Amino acid sequence: MSTSKKMKAFTGEPMGEKSVKELAGIGETLGNRLEQKGFTFAYSILGQFLLLNKDEDLFVIWMKDAINADAKKSNALLIFFILIVLDISKFYSSIKFTQVLSLLTHILWT
Repeated sequence: MSTSKKMKAFTGEPMGEKSVKELAGIGETLGNRLEQKGFTFAYSILGQFLLLNKDEDLFVIWMKDAINADAKKSNALLIFFILIVLDISKFYSSIKFTQVLSLLTHILWT
């Protein structure tokens, strides 16, 4: 499943106890690595992002150090967490999800 489809599906319902493998940018391989490090649930990765004071650079470094994630995977997950933390869902009625995703992708990758 593409990252944007995975993100849209994930945010369509409460996070609850979803697996780390359901996070955007995290597949089976990285999900297994996270689980081996004790990060079983998606909320634990969001918690790590918040513990790092929502610092994008520190989070990317943490992802690389913890599970050997490349920048592309880390940035996909960052976009996902930024959407959650900023509560972009308030804007879904006036801004299309793809527009928000496109804007955040442009900001993070340029």
